[in-house]
Amino acid sequence: MNEIIEKLAKPIETKTRPGTKKGVVFTYFPVRSVIKRLNEVFGLTWNFSVKEHIITKDNVAVLVRLEYLDENERLCHKEQFGGKKYEDSISLADNLKAAASAGLKKVAESIGIQTELDDETDEITEEQFNKIKTHLEKEGIFNEKAETMLKEMSKADAEGLMQQLEIE
Repeated sequence: MNEIIEKLAKPIETKTRPGTKKGVVFTYFPVRSVIKRLNEVFGLTWNFSVKEHIITKDNVAVLVRLEYLDENERLCHKEQFGGKKYEDSISLADNLKAAASAGLKKVAESIGIQTELDDETDEITEEQFNKIKTHLEKEGIFNEKAETMLKEMSKADAEGLMQQLEIE
């Protein structure tokens, strides 16, 4: 098990892109780097699927599942939400793909793949929790499962979700 954890935790490739504000550059982990790491660690013994999806006029949210075989060939799985602001300028399929990619990054992070740049491990703040909860309630997608996942989020993850959903 330690060997798997060590392989998962190795740094993965980052990319950069210009931000919307002049001079701002974002560094991020492309989803293909996450897929490459999953392939390196699990070979063909992993699978990723979208279990549920919700599309509103403003947002796309998906519940994703990552399944993999551990070192004893036991089937394991993790689930996580991914989401993005709905964009009319791209196809529904591309909106869903972007939300699924965000979900894959989150679920990969839950098994030890680094998908965040800072080492922020502080828990989600009350302010972040309330803002995200209010937003999800307005969209009609806040439920007990969403509440549990929000409570388990780090401050950095909550900040990223708020940026994806364009919550001020």
